[in-house]
Amino acid sequence: MTYDAKPHHRGRQAGMQTQRPNGEAGPVARCEDVVVIGGCGRVGLPLGIALASRGRSVVLYDINQAATDVVNAGELPFAEEGAAAPLVEAVRAGRLRATTDPACVGRADTVIVVVGTPVDEHLNPDLGAVPTALERCMDHLYDGQLIILRSTVHPGVTALTERLLERHGLDIDVAFCPERIAEGHAMTELFELPQIVSARGQRALERATAFFAVLTDKIVPLELEEAELAKLYTNTWRYIKFATANQFWMMANDAGLDFTRVRQAITQDYPRAADLPMPGFAAGPCLFKDTMQLAAATNNTFALGHAAMLVNEGLPNFIVRQRWPDPMKPPKRPRPALSPLRPPDQRSETWLNPARSTVSSCSGATASSIRATAS
Repeated sequence: MTYDAKPHHRGRQAGMQTQRPNGEAGPVARCEDVVVIGGCGRVGLPLGIALASRGRSVVLYDINQAATDVVNAGELPFAEEGAAAPLVEAVRAGRLRATTDPACVGRADTVIVVVGTPVDEHLNPDLGAVPTALERCMDHLYDGQLIILRSTVHPGVTALTERLLERHGLDIDVAFCPERIAEGHAMTELFELPQIVSARGQRALERATAFFAVLTDKIVPLELEEAELAKLYTNTWRYIKFATANQFWMMANDAGLDFTRVRQAITQDYPRAADLPMPGFAAGPCLFKDTMQLAAATNNTFALGHAAMLVNEGLPNFIVRQRWPDPMKPPKRPRPALSPLRPPDQRSETWLNPARSTVSSCSGATASSIRATAS
């Protein structure tokens, strides 16, 4: 169910009685609307720019000094379509700045957490990423704030965050409102995609809804744990769809057939197959690691997710073996051409491209043929 949320400006409420970071009771002087923890990354920075473009005062807190320097100079540390001009405007107008000082979180009503949530070498989720980010600035948080978790998290991490704040004696509203943007499209999707909003209590839910109503009037309310699953399902579904296409592609190539022609035939004017993607590298860490987070949440009984991992992460090896059957010997003659793959930057996130490792593991004509396959 969705409903339209009318934009509502809460204001800073500078006179509200709260708990200061030093433990003394009294009003906290607030100078910013929002602080984004992890704010100079690919998710936090576009969000900060979008909020600043809607008139909000934004501070981007990041532990990367080089990244904060670049942002404060009005430059993007990475490519993001449509973000350069509003970044320059926001910095010049004083509505957006970046800092490595954790004390900044004590000067805003709302704190958004956008940090990486990786899996370890055993494919187990790191449950401490979000709590660690908050621990760095815990001394500066105060009663009455709203903390919004935006990172994709393992189910239960939001509840873990609530307990962490309670242990520190803080009365802070916590919401989980996951990002669902695609790299390169953030400045469009932040305003056009529905925003999932969830919280344990009604007050926190209403505050989070009002906050995101600045960007979109499409709000999707969920229970907190439902929202955690919703984000994992979103990324996992894409990963599984890519695995299906990649498995079909490998099967066609093993049979000496052109998968592109087969796919074109079954999708032409046939809506029930229209969502079959082109095969290609499922680039970027998010789809893979979030599928593994979901697997860990089910005590590793998620057989479909594990199968998708074997297919997608095994695609580079399949290409190499097709072109170079015996890695100990150079190929004696050219192998038949493989069906084309869609370039990684049209498939998914390109933050970590497995095509690079595929090409780097080969040399000469073999690497050239693999580049041609993926272009």
